Amino acid sequence: MELLNGKSRKFKNICFDKFKCARIYGEYLGLRCAYDVAEKVLRELSVKLEMYEALMFFLKSKDFWPYQIDVADKKYRQTCKFLEEQAADREMERDDSQKQILALQEQLKNSDKDRVTFANINEEPGVGKTASSTVRERVEHLEAKLKETSEILEARDQKLKEIESEKDEAVEKIFFLRDVIRELEAQVKTKTETESELRTLVSELECIISYQNQSVPSSPEKSGKHVGNSEVQALREHVRCLEAEVQKLRLSQELVGSEGALRELRDQLVEVENTIDKKTKELEEQSSTISTTTCSSPSEDMSVRDVVRPKTPTSLTMNDCEIPLQQLARLREKLVRHARAEDAALKRIRDLEMQVYTLKATIDEYQTERDILKKKYLTN
Repeated sequence: MELLNGKSRKFKNICFDKFKCARIYGEYLGLRCAYDVAEKVLRELSVKLEMYEALMFFLKSKDFWPYQIDVADKKYRQTCKFLEEQAADREMERDDSQKQILALQEQLKNSDKDRVTFANINEEPGVGKTASSTVRERVEHLEAKLKETSEILEARDQKLKEIESEKDEAVEKIFFLRDVIRELEAQVKTKTETESELRTLVSELECIISYQNQSVPSSPEKSGKHVGNSEVQALREHVRCLEAEVQKLRLSQELVGSEGALRELRDQLVEVENTIDKKTKELEEQSSTISTTTCSSPSEDMSVRDVVRPKTPTSLTMNDCEIPLQQLARLREKLVRHARAEDAALKRIRDLEMQVYTLKATIDEYQTERDILKKKYLTN
C-alpha cells in the first residue's frame, strides 16, 4: 500500500507539473498573439505617420493651422512612446515566460530520469539491500572508532589536568625554596660579617700583644723577666681562648644553621625532581603509545620522541655534596623537559581532535547516503 501511495503521489506531481507547463505555454501563446497585434498596430501607425507627415508638409507649405499641427504632432509622439514601452514590456514578459518554460522542461526531464532509475531499482531488488548493508557496516565501524578516540581524549584530558595541578604545586614549592635560599644566604652573609669582625678583633689583640712584648724592658734581674714573661703568656693564653671560642662559634653556627636548612632544602628539591621525572615519564609513555595506535607518519613520531626526550648531560647525576644552586639548575632543566613533553601531548591531542572531526564528517556523509537509500528503498 505504501508503494502504491508513493507512486500515486509521484504521478500526481508529474501531472501537476505538466498542467503547469501547459498553462504557462498557453500564456506564452497569448502573449505572442498580443505581440503580433501590437506589431500590426505599429504598422498602421507608421502608415498614418507617413500620411501625417505628407499632410504636415502640405500644410506648412500653405501656412495652414501651424498650432494645431504641433499639438497633433505631440500627441502622436506620446502615443508612439507609449506603444514602444508596451512592446518592450511584452518582450520582457515573453522572455520570462520562455525561461520558465525551459526550467519546467528541465524539471520534466529530471522527473523522467528519476522514474527510470526507480524502475531499474525495482527490477533489481537485491542491489539496494547489499548497498544499505555495506553502508551500515561502515557506519558502525566508524562509530566504534569515534567512541575509542573520544575515550582516549577524555583520559588524556584528565591526566593533563592532574599534571597541570602538580606542575603548579611544583612551581609554588620552587618559589618557597627560593625564599628559603635567600634567607639562608642572608644568614650566611651575617655570619661572615660577624666572623670578619671577630678576626679583626683577634688581629687587634695580636697587635696589642706584640706591642706589649716590644715595650717590655730588658732588665738583668730575673724577677722582672719573670713578671714580663708571665704577663705575655697570660695574654697569649687569653688570645688562644678567644680564637678557640670564635672557631667553636663559627662551626656551631654552620652546623646548626646552614647544614640543617641545606639538608632540608636538598630533600625538598630531590622530592620535586622525582615527581617531575615521574610525570614526564608518564607523558612520554602516553605519547609513545598514542603515536603507535594512531595513523601518524614515522617522521612525526621521531620528531615527537626528540621533543619529549631531550638529551641531558651525564654530569647532572645525584650527588650528596652538590649545592642547592646546582640542584635548582637541574630542576629548571627538568621543568623545561616537562613543558616540552606537555606541548607534544597537546599537539597529539589536537591531531586526535582533527581525526575525530574528519570521522564525524564521514559518518554524517554515510548517514545521509544511508537515509537516501532507505527512502529510495521504501518508495520502491
